[in-house]
Amino acid sequence: MDWELGNEPEWYKRNPIRTVLTPQQIGDGYVKLRSILRRYANCKKSSIVGPAVGRVTSYLIKPIFRGFINITGSFLKAATIHHYYFAGPSATKETYMNASYFADLPNLIGKALSLIKASKYPGVPLWFSETSTGYGSGTANVSDRFVSGFLWLEKLGISAARGAKVVCRQILYRGNYALIDGKLNPNPDYWFSWIHKMLVGQKVFAVNLTGLPTPPTTRVYAHCTNTARSSYRPGAVTVFALNVDTTTTSVLTFSGPFANQNYDSYLLEPDVPGDVLSTSMKLNGKTLTMPSDETMPEIVPVNQSAGSTFALPTATMAFLVFPKANIQSCQ
Repeated sequence: MDWELGNEPEWYKRNPIRTVLTPQQIGDGYVKLRSILRRYANCKKSSIVGPAVGRVTSYLIKPIFRGFINITGSFLKAATIHHYYFAGPSATKETYMNASYFADLPNLIGKALSLIKASKYPGVPLWFSETSTGYGSGTANVSDRFVSGFLWLEKLGISAARGAKVVCRQILYRGNYALIDGKLNPNPDYWFSWIHKMLVGQKVFAVNLTGLPTPPTTRVYAHCTNTARSSYRPGAVTVFALNVDTTTTSVLTFSGPFANQNYDSYLLEPDVPGDVLSTSMKLNGKTLTMPSDETMPEIVPVNQSAGSTFALPTATMAFLVFPKANIQSCQ
């Protein structure tokens, strides 16, 4: 079990008692927490993460983050931050498809990792212990729809590519950005997360893209395939891509060892064609639903012939698996 003490301490000054905590005080609190946990047999092996701060690009938060790691780094499992792209209540569906937001997260991750590297404990991993799209509980009738998946898959992709080790989604239930609805049915982001978990492994690769507009409306990421959760064999590679352009299909052409290989495609589209505010979604033309309360659906790919391009329609996402890539680092 992982323990985290408090939540966004930089904002305590705005609570009713107007508390301002120094990095030393926050760190001392975690030292005390560790001491308490070690008193109990079932908590002795628990891990501690923190300090659960917001944007480390802020001049107010940087000293808290760095100072906290200097105090707790000897026993800290991970340094944790929170991230949201924008204010949820004032956002629209167009906000969720605005490609300019793609530049936000790489800068934040880079700053957080540079602060960790400059601390006394440069090897502490970086986690997102709370994150979603828009803060303030998301956007009504938008955050729980298909359109939310673009920034969510982008966040999973760029976090892995830039070195964040764990991404914890806010939130499972309740709130506009919940993964399941009030009747416990999966919202689109649940399906995106589940398919990502099934097909995408931990080893990440750099992807070189050409011919994109500025800012790029197509994003592509590549990993070793998760062979523990899927039927694919070691050596396979999974590529996932998203296209937020509403007018132009993105055509993916593969080079190098992938140029002449068959691959499996999993195309994700709104259940209602072209309606990104759809509450349900299709995988290769079939609506995703749970067969029963305890059964997940079978996901069936479409086999694409060797050397073929892949047309990613407007406002859609896809996972592409190269079963016979035979990449040594994925063995």
